[in-house]
Amino acid sequence: MKKSNFLLGVLTLVMLVSVGCTTHLPGNPTHDWLNGTWMTHRASGWTTELRLEVVDGNTVIGTNIQTAPDGKWGSGDVRGKVENDKVSFEVYFPHSGRTYTYALIRKGDTLEGRSSTGSVILKRS
Repeated sequence: MKKSNFLLGVLTLVMLVSVGCTTHLPGNPTHDWLNGTWMTHRASGWTTELRLEVVDGNTVIGTNIQTAPDGKWGSGDVRGKVENDKVSFEVYFPHSGRTYTYALIRKGDTLEGRSSTGSVILKRS
């Protein structure tokens, strides 16, 4: 095998491995207010904890942790976007296969709006 073909093969392999890795660019600094933990206590007794981060300009990623009054819990993956004071995202829970949506507006130190399960007010934790 020629040296140039070998190097081309190695370079191609490196590129394929790199594409499979999840790397994010920094988020837009104007959206830094969203980064962090947001919580709410629902009337059902469940607690919702959202750990959010803005990356790649205005993409929202993170984790949603749901905790029941008896201590049972589950976590889901967050994926969405932020535009000015509006935040929208979906949460996918792999253990149940369900996806929930959120449409929220920033009001001071709270996020208010709707989720698939009803009205929600999240406070920075």
